[in-house]
Amino acid sequence: MAETGLILDRRAELGAAPGLHAIFIGISDYALLSHPDDEPPGDGMAALQKLRSPALSAFRMKERITALDADRRLFKPLKTVRFLSAPMPEEIATEPRLATEAGAHPAFAAIRDAIRNWRRDMAVGQEEQGLFQFSGHGVRVIGNSAILLAADFDPQGEVLLENAFDFQNIFFAMAPNSKNPEIGRTQFYFVDACRNKPDILRDFEDLRPSQIFDVRSPDRDDRKAPVAYAATNGGYAAAIAGQCTEFIEDMLWALDVGSVAPQQLPGSRATAWPISFDTMKLCLNTRNLNDPKRFEFSGLGAETLLTFRRDAPEVNVQLSFVPDAADAQIGCAKLINGDTNAESGAARGEAGSGWQVKVPSGLYRLSVEASDGSFPKFQSMLEQINLGRAMPWSVTLGGGT
Repeated sequence: MAETGLILDRRAELGAAPGLHAIFIGISDYALLSHPDDEPPGDGMAALQKLRSPALSAFRMKERITALDADRRLFKPLKTVRFLSAPMPEEIATEPRLATEAGAHPAFAAIRDAIRNWRRDMAVGQEEQGLFQFSGHGVRVIGNSAILLAADFDPQGEVLLENAFDFQNIFFAMAPNSKNPEIGRTQFYFVDACRNKPDILRDFEDLRPSQIFDVRSPDRDDRKAPVAYAATNGGYAAAIAGQCTEFIEDMLWALDVGSVAPQQLPGSRATAWPISFDTMKLCLNTRNLNDPKRFEFSGLGAETLLTFRRDAPEVNVQLSFVPDAADAQIGCAKLINGDTNAESGAARGEAGSGWQVKVPSGLYRLSVEASDGSFPKFQSMLEQINLGRAMPWSVTLGGGT
């Protein structure tokens, strides 16, 4: 009998060699919730409605991770992939493959079985890696919880959270313990859901979601297990119907380019641009100053490497010069690569946007000359330019930086 949601299985092919086990869950079509166009919404938890982005978001994450694997850019090869989704018509219109490649239907029982099988595969050795992603409805009950709702969540049910589960139950059950002492120590988590507490939940004294696992006391939690949340505790996730959620759009960007410095790859003499949760967070925060207010990175060992680039990510460098009188007399502004001496000339942007130039990440020296000799030639020390550096690079001409 086929395993729930298992769409890629290389366990026999890879044998004892460790790999990455990934599970992607995206729920938009909640069977017992109203359509977003229905007015007025229901009361209490029935005010929650079907969504139009999570299934597409999980599909895009799955596709990105499998593409990175095909390009041999993951630190461990994909060993298993599980995919469960419930798409809405708007998402299928955007990605027709969702009509035939939706994976298993993500009712609670299917999610439970898929996650248990995912942990079983992770438990065979400490060098195994795991990746968990959930996109869909979420609520907070108490503390730092993220209660995730399965596709068969019933807002009128006698046990309200019967078809829901606590992310923390999964996270803590994945720690090494007496049952799974050899479980893979490297785990990545993406939780793409709201974490607000609806007022109706205050009416309950002992509100508990269904458990995926019994959590045993860990022997010693030495995992590297970073977590990226789409919302801070008490916050909301955001999306546009028929598109990926904002969180997943940003994660896809960061998984492609979110690196800040080259280094020698572990177990190899090759040099590449590694991407970890820390570098992703740094690049995202620089790209959009609102991200720290919306997203949350936590967990254990965020510096853990997930993927890498073979080439340097490109950076849109913005240059700002003062005083205005000197800026107006600039004849040439260029970045000079400290390793190759390659020169990249900057150009004036639109009014008020300063100067701009795109270069590969690396060490650069800025050189500026006046068109009329009104200020002495400026040349900076070598500066690190990468996607984690805040822009603009502000320079005072005629008087240092």
